[in-house]
Amino acid sequence: MNIFFRAGDISPKPDCALELGVVADGHAVRVELERSAIQHYLGSDCRDEDAVEFVRRNRKPIERVIHAHLIAHGVPVNRHLVITANDLRAVQLV
Repeated sequence: MNIFFRAGDISPKPDCALELGVVADGHAVRVELERSAIQHYLGSDCRDEDAVEFVRRNRKPIERVIHAHLIAHGVPVNRHLVITANDLRAVQLV
């Protein structure tokens, strides 16, 4: 399965959640990083800019998490995937 982030498609959402544009085997998938997952690494007072930089800095490990989830469960019918703090614990993030 081929997975890649769409260039520049990282959108901050309220409360520091992020939505990523990802393409998995030619299917556009909206991937939401839960607010609690971001806050686990950046703290409860994180800013949108910090969250976006966190994703950019950890792009490859986050791609591995998304890849593993899609291989295990397939592409969701609604093309929306939520990544939790528990999902991110499987990889080393900086």
